[in-house]
Amino acid sequence: MKILIIYAHPNSEGHCSAILSEIKKNLDDNKADYEIIDLYKIKYDPVLTEGELYGVKKRTLEELNKQMQEKIKIADKLVFIYPVWWNSMPAILKGFFDRVFTSGFAFTYKPIIPSAIRMKLIMRYPFVTRFDYGVPIPLLKNKKAVVFLTTGSPKIAFFITGNRFKKLIKKDILGFFGIKSKVYHIDNCRKLNEYQILKIKKIVKKGMRKILK
Repeated sequence: MKILIIYAHPNSEGHCSAILSEIKKNLDDNKADYEIIDLYKIKYDPVLTEGELYGVKKRTLEELNKQMQEKIKIADKLVFIYPVWWNSMPAILKGFFDRVFTSGFAFTYKPIIPSAIRMKLIMRYPFVTRFDYGVPIPLLKNKKAVVFLTTGSPKIAFFITGNRFKKLIKKDILGFFGIKSKVYHIDNCRKLNEYQILKIKKIVKKGMRKILK
């Protein structure tokens, strides 16, 4: 089983780093096959170029992103580690999703109306073009993911908003690709003290059961 870890935090001495270290320790103890992609360390460029837009006929994909797709293809499990900023993820990780999880690789669209019928209908009913995008079809159903999120605020602070950052990664992004995921939230990440380290160890232990299952 191949495990691919995507790490997105610029600080090498904090909660996310502690999560990564604990995961590595557990994986090493279990002699698991894994690889780490540290987006900040490799200085990943998150900016989507004009040539990469979905609507462009001759869409281009940079060699690095092709390599990322190959790593994802090979992996059975994906692990994401990142802090929650503005109820979302760091821009570098958002750009990673934009540029790597492209249509034709992570998802595709199945036309609602078959092309032969569409051509006949469009002559009389121009509004038929509204259905051109069709139904989204996930292409990564064979993958599973475990996500570790950190927030400076306590969990109770997100009670009213309903943890939008969890829904974003679990349903709107990974779920769209067909990837089933389990999300773990580590809160109160303002100071990495002994209590927080113990909490990280406990949560990582739970996550490892999903990763190594």
